[in-house]
Amino acid sequence: MGVDLYHIFSWFFIFSFFGWVWETALVSVRSHKYVNRGFITGPLCTIYGTGAVSVYLLLVPFSSSYAAIFFVGMLVATALEYVTSAVMEKLFHAKWWDYSSHRFNVRGRICLGVSIGWGFMSLALYLFFMPLADWIMSLYPRLAGEIGICAGSILYGVDFAFACAAACSLESKIRNLRESLEETRERIKGSRAYGMLENALDDITEQREELSHLKILQKLEEHKAEWVRRQDRASKRFLNSYPVLTANLLERKEEFEKKKEEIKSKVEEEIKRRV
Repeated sequence: MGVDLYHIFSWFFIFSFFGWVWETALVSVRSHKYVNRGFITGPLCTIYGTGAVSVYLLLVPFSSSYAAIFFVGMLVATALEYVTSAVMEKLFHAKWWDYSSHRFNVRGRICLGVSIGWGFMSLALYLFFMPLADWIMSLYPRLAGEIGICAGSILYGVDFAFACAAACSLESKIRNLRESLEETRERIKGSRAYGMLENALDDITEQREELSHLKILQKLEEHKAEWVRRQDRASKRFLNSYPVLTANLLERKEEFEKKKEEIKSKVEEEIKRRV
């Protein structure tokens, strides 16, 4: 495409940083706390850098048509997202993101809504972000940029190696957590407090079993949170940044809270009716 490696690597690092800022800001706002997104510890989100450079180079022949930029960009970014998800699941035996709750998804790896978003991002990339990246590159001499790329590549390689090692160890850690949660569940069921709870609810038989189940889930959530706090820094970052890694071990928090409120309301209505 007539583009040298200096520009390709510069764009990769610039857009990886932009992607990290976007992901971190979005997830942090949703979580109401700071969340460091991205596979590596540093402020780079690799999939954004790879995707932006790939999409831009493939879009050069279609630069005269906004519609072509939208659809080609959407297809390329969606394909990259699917392949990345599949490879990471294969390598690390865990899901890192999951669109199963979204409509028109494919194995939870991609979905129509996000793909349309990639189309608009491709337009923004071509019309705004690429000129911005070139402007940033004009602020420093090429020699400084080449030195920065070399140093950044070394740091990125080391960071990526440590991240891979931490991710590979997650499978056994999550398996241990699953076993620990099952042991805790059985211990709660056999405890005196659990028996007292069932006896206290004996007169409200319709909600007794569900409330007991919710009581267990609450304890398991506490156990899981404590387990996460005890992990090493790298594993803790992965678990906090990508909660989908352990989402299948317990009911989703939103569903848990909703169900708890529903049952609480039913119990209160039943008590009022009987009184």
